[in-house]
Amino acid sequence: MLSRNDMKYLVDLNYTLVENSPKWGAPKIYPFIRQIEQETYRQWLVDFLRDKYAILITARPQKYREATLERIKLLTGWQPQEVYFAEISATPPEIKEDLLLRYIFPKHGRNGEDYFGIESNPKTRAMYNKYDIKALSFADFKKQTVDKFGLTQDIMTIMTTMAIQSPADVERLNKALDASHKRLMASKKKVVLQYLRSIDPDLDKRIAKVKGSKSSK
Repeated sequence: MLSRNDMKYLVDLNYTLVENSPKWGAPKIYPFIRQIEQETYRQWLVDFLRDKYAILITARPQKYREATLERIKLLTGWQPQEVYFAEISATPPEIKEDLLLRYIFPKHGRNGEDYFGIESNPKTRAMYNKYDIKALSFADFKKQTVDKFGLTQDIMTIMTTMAIQSPADVERLNKALDASHKRLMASKKKVVLQYLRSIDPDLDKRIAKVKGSKSSK
């Protein structure tokens, strides 16, 4: 299901895309715009969504739309295809149901299989389920996508090792990864490693070196 090219991802903002949302019960930052200025975002999720149809749907008030999108763009260079902020005063599930019925379904249809929710709030996931929309928390979603093939940490480790040896190698690998992002994210680990080996013959030596240095600590 997640491999469908026409899938529309309903992406939660707070506690999902936002990596450093305040813990429950922690003091709030005022004015709220200062919290937005300190937000960071889950890079692995942004990378997954870059070639997908992403709909950012949030209970955050509409007045923070511009500042939020500017912050996301500044830190990630990415923007979702569609964005919906709260237009009514209600609970997060009620706000998102309102946005779903008012904007998203009229535009894209009511077939739940055309959507997938990445959502932190279990009550909102239950609301999605009412419309036959499958949804997972970001942690469970990560297990079924990025972690399933073990790509993220391998690539980060390789790039860190290469940076020590040759900045030119880092630039070369970065360009290759950017140019083939769709292929990489759709491939299994074996295929991805074969591709990386084709652009870096010393890849296995670099990986072995990193693993050796870890085991000796």
